[in-house]
Amino acid sequence: MSNKSPKIYNVGTEEQDPPLGALPENCKWVVYEYIPGNYEGSGEAYAFANGKYWYVCLSHCSRYGAWENDDSGIPRDWEEIGDLEALKIYTNQTGPLWDKIKEIKGLK
Repeated sequence: MSNKSPKIYNVGTEEQDPPLGALPENCKWVVYEYIPGNYEGSGEAYAFANGKYWYVCLSHCSRYGAWENDDSGIPRDWEEIGDLEALKIYTNQTGPLWDKIKEIKGLK
């Protein structure tokens, strides 16, 4: 992890910021949307690190949290998306997550 803390942007209804150990190494920023349920939650996050875009699903049951892989507390694994063009395809360029990424990247 770099010395500079990444910028964290929440576009969901509830704050569920990730612990630093749950982010990709050298993460510059992460945008996430988390929606709580009764005993579970759902959501997704996108990050930019090492010149690439990354994705992680935040859906979980009541036994563990959004950023954990299971009840062991180990952080989830991030899926590498690649470049900006791949990210555009991945997100369908719609929704609040994409809107925030566009704002961060200065896209129209």
